[in-house]
Amino acid sequence: MFIKFILVCQPLIIIYCYLALMPVCAAEADLTAQSYLKKIQEKMQVAWGHHRPHQSLRFPGMAPHVLIEISADGNIAKLSISQSSSDPVTDKLALQCVQESAPFGPVPASLAKENLKIDYEFRINYVGFYTENLSRRDKKAIAEAEALFSQGKFEDAVHILDLRLLSKPQFDLKTRTLTKKLAEFYLNQAIIISREDGRAEEAIALAEKSKTYGSNPTYAQEVIDRLRKDKKTPSS
Repeated sequence: MFIKFILVCQPLIIIYCYLALMPVCAAEADLTAQSYLKKIQEKMQVAWGHHRPHQSLRFPGMAPHVLIEISADGNIAKLSISQSSSDPVTDKLALQCVQESAPFGPVPASLAKENLKIDYEFRINYVGFYTENLSRRDKKAIAEAEALFSQGKFEDAVHILDLRLLSKPQFDLKTRTLTKKLAEFYLNQAIIISREDGRAEEAIALAEKSKTYGSNPTYAQEVIDRLRKDKKTPSS
């Protein structure tokens, strides 16, 4: 079985990292398998958070892909860069995050009869939020919204930022800061729910919403294209 993960994070003011599962496997995983994959997500999220991208990573480039094979006992059987970021430091960091996350525990039989193969894409979203220009109320709103999003409360997180936007002029720098954060929430939520059966259209709509805020429209379009392609060619 082969599974793809995308890890998305902000390099400038990381408070939380969001890891989304993009399954490309044929069979549906049972609850045990889903729990196992969620555990891997959480361990990778912690590792990536400990090694948030530093100043030398703040330039455009390809996202590094790490191919990892997990043996039946949950240890790393093989680890390699499947697609380089063109930056040796970034590639090394991605490999280190995987190594620090292992072992993962015994692999459920429903996931793989032999080694479980997973491809991680460490995608860095280069967006500046100009936090020094934010008011205390705006900073508090963003912190509360991020906390809610990390708890799976997407609607509540969006509502908090929407309320703050109502009090600001359309082209104010602080408004742009809040809309960029909203775009991040919409896009990450789209990626998260895209792994759930029957929610492809909803995920596409959220990704389209993210584009309207203009934070990272190129990546948002990549997500939309991928979701539409997966919808046309469902796993069997």
